[in-house]
Amino acid sequence: MTEVSVLLLLPLLGAGDIRANLSEPLQQVIDSRQAETSQIEWTVTWLGGWFGTKDRGMVERFTTRIAGDAVWQSNAGDENGFHYTGFLFDREGKGPRKEVTKGTRNELIFDGRVWSLLNAERPISGDAVALDDSYPPVLPLDFTAAGLAPRWVPHDYRTPLGLDRKRYYEGFQSALYSTFRRGEVETIVAEFDGRRMEWDLDHARGNQPVRAAYYKGENLLYQSETEVAQTDGRWFPSRIWFYGEDDSAPTHVIEIKQATFDKPWHMQKIRPEDIGVLFGTQLLVPDTPEEDKPGDGLMRWDGTRLLSGGEYELLHYVYGIDPDPRITQMLAEECSWSVAQYRAHVNFHRERMREEYYKEHGQAPWLVQRWKERDEWDVYVEEFIKKHDIDGTRAEKAKDLLRRAKQLRDYQKGKSDDRINQARRENEYAKVRHFEEAGEKRTQAIFDQLVRGLEALLPMEDRKTDAKPGAEPPE
Repeated sequence: MTEVSVLLLLPLLGAGDIRANLSEPLQQVIDSRQAETSQIEWTVTWLGGWFGTKDRGMVERFTTRIAGDAVWQSNAGDENGFHYTGFLFDREGKGPRKEVTKGTRNELIFDGRVWSLLNAERPISGDAVALDDSYPPVLPLDFTAAGLAPRWVPHDYRTPLGLDRKRYYEGFQSALYSTFRRGEVETIVAEFDGRRMEWDLDHARGNQPVRAAYYKGENLLYQSETEVAQTDGRWFPSRIWFYGEDDSAPTHVIEIKQATFDKPWHMQKIRPEDIGVLFGTQLLVPDTPEEDKPGDGLMRWDGTRLLSGGEYELLHYVYGIDPDPRITQMLAEECSWSVAQYRAHVNFHRERMREEYYKEHGQAPWLVQRWKERDEWDVYVEEFIKKHDIDGTRAEKAKDLLRRAKQLRDYQKGKSDDRINQARRENEYAKVRHFEEAGEKRTQAIFDQLVRGLEALLPMEDRKTDAKPGAEPPE
């Protein structure tokens, strides 16, 4: 083995992304896999079992989609639809039991958060955790760095290199790097705080990693071996085997079934509603400011942004804007009621809250209609329905989307007008301009959400984004 004189002391960087601390050859591995959009079908086989031998041989199916900075990982479970999610202890503490779930598990990196739904077909609740929050999110597999991770599990809190940041990477930002060459294989070593990571890059296969290892002292704790192949015009992992301290047999293996990059049929944008989050889905947001979290950080998605519990109650009970009908249906089922019974329950509380609101504010905004009976949004939806020959249930859904969007626009316009008028009374004209611009952006966001909802009624190849009010619907 011949040592090449490449020593590098990395500067102290932010701890948000371990990949940013890698040396240049390892960064090049990641850069070689970057794509604006991609879709990857893959499986993980638990050869040694995840917990003892109870699930030995289990094969889970995944799909990972990337569009810009958004990453959506979907777990469809095994061939019988079983989803492994971890173990819960019974109340007597007698031991672990397997938690069985039904439905698709989705995780999405979007807008600086990890959005998670344990059951995407029944999205009453989920998580929306900040990427750098102290409450650690479950991250989708980082395929740009696949093969660089010595360890990976799908249901653990981890960094993009597969190991927990606080437990394994203390001092990694100041790692001392050295490089060795043996034939076509180049070994890169990072030493830090009594620990060591190694990567073998194969120059005959596009300088891609074929092995990654993590040592504490001289003890090998984890390692992975990667098989790479030409995939859709680039070198990409085809299989990754993961080993523990006993490296005689792998514990699990990831196998890439299909991977495509930068195709016109890929999703070009991915948002929370694409993974199943609905208008009214309740999400745990641990980093919510104290004044906005009467429900311990529980917020609601309105299709464009997260609402605090108090704001959602105002929207739903005072202004009368209902959540997505599917949320209403699911909440009724949770209470063992019919939808009619649930709506009667909501209307009872709505009347009480409106009485309280009127006593406090002396106005009834739920009776004020701020939009015209027929405006450019109506025209857009009518033309959309006509051009795409939409009828029946889909047409009813389109009209329901329009109704809710106009209600939400009316609600936001009322709040915006109140702020603008208050700023004018105080001669704060900078605030007036700020509230006017913010109101315009909010209105556009609501319209964009309406368009996305309409396009979801169409086949994928007919969808188009970035429409403007008054614009022609997509052909």
